[in-house]
Amino acid sequence: MQSKEVHFCGKVAQKAIIDNGKGEILIVRDPRESEEVWEIPGGRINEDEEPKSALAREIKEELGVEVEVGEVLSLEQFWQHSDQAKALLIVYVCRMKNPNASLNLEAKEVAEARWVTATECDKLNFFVEYQRAIKKYFSDKI
Repeated sequence: MQSKEVHFCGKVAQKAIIDNGKGEILIVRDPRESEEVWEIPGGRINEDEEPKSALAREIKEELGVEVEVGEVLSLEQFWQHSDQAKALLIVYVCRMKNPNASLNLEAKEVAEARWVTATECDKLNFFVEYQRAIKKYFSDKI
């Protein structure tokens, strides 16, 4: 007897690994989450929006900088921490169009942002799916 297929119909979360060219990536803290937890920047896709354009828009809205969205680094399903809904996480490698641009944080979305090295990331608390993407990014750079 065949088992019934169950198709994924969850939310899609897109995140960006933004490298500053100095061996550091940008991490953010969501004001709605614990002060102990760090994330990588990103957001959701609006209806009828192209995925890469959506991520570039989210970065511009939340951080005030323009990025070039590159290749997909990782793709995985996970349970969202906020509402325990199933979601698909797509993490892209991105670069700032102007490496000297200053961040302008949207306070409702981003409480804090900072550039960190791989070693610093190892000492910080991330949701596990972001931690896997960060480790993959830095291990691919070696």
